[in-house]
Amino acid sequence: APRTFKGEYSEVVRFIRNYDRLLDMYNVTEDKDKCELIKEYVSPAVERFIDTSDHMKEAAYSWKGLREEILNYYDAERGKAAYMPEDLVTFATYSSHEPIMTLDDWKKYFRDYKSIAGYLKDKNHITSDQYNGYFWMGIPEDLRNLLETKLVAGEPTHDMAKPWTVQRLQKQQNHTSREVNLQIYYFQLIDESQHVSRSQYGSYLIDPSSDTDDEDEP
Repeated sequence: APRTFKGEYSEVVRFIRNYDRLLDMYNVTEDKDKCELIKEYVSPAVERFIDTSDHMKEAAYSWKGLREEILNYYDAERGKAAYMPEDLVTFATYSSHEPIMTLDDWKKYFRDYKSIAGYLKDKNHITSDQYNGYFWMGIPEDLRNLLETKLVAGEPTHDMAKPWTVQRLQKQQNHTSREVNLQIYYFQLIDESQHVSRSQYGSYLIDPSSDTDDEDEP
C-alpha cells in the first residue's frame, strides 16, 4: 500500500503512481471505488480537499478528473523539478562561508555545485553567466582573492564584468593547489551578517528580491 500522503508536492507524483499500481493489482475498475478508496491513504487535510472535488459527486465520479486535480493542486510540476534557481542562491551563499582548505574540499564544492547548477543550466533555468557567476560567488572570500590575484596576473585584459568560467577556475585551482598549501592562505573573515550584493558579484546574478526575467524563468 502507498504511504499516507500528507500533501507534500515532492511526494504527490510517487503517491499517485503507487496508488494506480494498487488499483491495477486489485483490479479496481469502477471510478467511484477508485475515488473513494484513495481517502484511505491520505491525511485528514487531504481527505477534506478530495471530498470537495466536483469529481466526487455521486452522479459524476471521475478518477481521471480527480487524479489530475490532485496532481495540479499539490503542485506536481514543482515536485518534478530537482532544483529551483533560489536553491542555487542559497547554496552559493552558504558555501561562501564554508572553508576550502584542501583539494578534496574543492572537489566536493565542485561536485555539490554542479549537481544544482548543472541541472538548472541544462533546463535553461539559468544562463551561462549565472552558472559561472554563482560558482565564483560560492568560493570563500579569501580563496576567491587568492585565485583572482593569480587569474588577473595571467589574464590582465580579462573583462571583470564577466565571471571567470568554471573550467578556468578549475584549471587555476588545480595549479594553485600544487603551488601552495591552501591552509596557509585561508582564513575565514566573512562577516556572517554580510548579504549578497549585485555590485559585489556582478549584474549577471539572480536578484533574490525580484522575479527572474523571462530568459531565466523555469
